[in-house]
Amino acid sequence: LDTIPNAPETENTYQATNVYWTPSLKLNLKDHYLTFSSAVKYLHHTYKQSKSDNVWAEPHVTWKWQMTSLSELNMNAGLSASPRSAAALYDTPIFTSYRSQRQNRGETDITYRQSAGMSYRFMHPFKGIFFIIMPSIMRTSGNMMYASTIKDDVYISVATDKEYSMTSLMLNTEFSKSFYWAMSNITIKGNAMKSEYPMLLGKDINDCEMLTYG
Repeated sequence: LDTIPNAPETENTYQATNVYWTPSLKLNLKDHYLTFSSAVKYLHHTYKQSKSDNVWAEPHVTWKWQMTSLSELNMNAGLSASPRSAAALYDTPIFTSYRSQRQNRGETDITYRQSAGMSYRFMHPFKGIFFIIMPSIMRTSGNMMYASTIKDDVYISVATDKEYSMTSLMLNTEFSKSFYWAMSNITIKGNAMKSEYPMLLGKDINDCEMLTYG
C-alpha cells in the first residue's frame, strides 16, 4: 500500500512465512470419542523495521460422549495464537469508516487465546423436539490498547505501547419444536455474553464490563 507520493513500492509491505506441524490422535471408546492435537508453529514476519520470529504450540482436546441415542455431550479446551494482521500493523492513519480513523504501532506481534467450552444437545426427531445449550469462556492476551480522541467530528484511535487481556463468558441456547402435520417449526434462541477488559480513558486505565443479551 503506497500512500506517500514517489515512495518505494516496499514502503508498507508486510511479509509473513508460517511453518507448522499438526500431529493428532483420535480415540473411540464405546460411547466416548477423544481427539488430541497439538500444532507446533513457527512464524517469521516483517513490516518496515519491525521483525519477529515466534515459535509456539497450540494444544487442543475435544471429548464427545454419546450419552443416549437422543442426547450427546461435547467438551473442548485449547490454546491458540494468531499474528497481527496487516490491518492491525499498518501505522499510517486509515479511515475504517466515514467517521472513524485508526493508527497502529507498526510492530509485529502475536495475540494469544485460551478457550474452553461445552455443549449439550438433545434431539427427539419423532416428537420434533430439539434442544442445545452451549456455555464457553475465552481469554485473549496481547491486545493493543488504543487512546481515543474526537477531532473535527472524526473518532480517532491511536495505538499506545500498552497491552491488555480480555475475558469473555458466553452462553447460547436454542429450543425447537416441529409440527409435521402443519409443516411448521417454532424456534426460540437466547444468548448472553459478559466481557471484562481495561480501557484507556484519558491517561487512566479503567476496568470495564460489557453485558450483552439477545
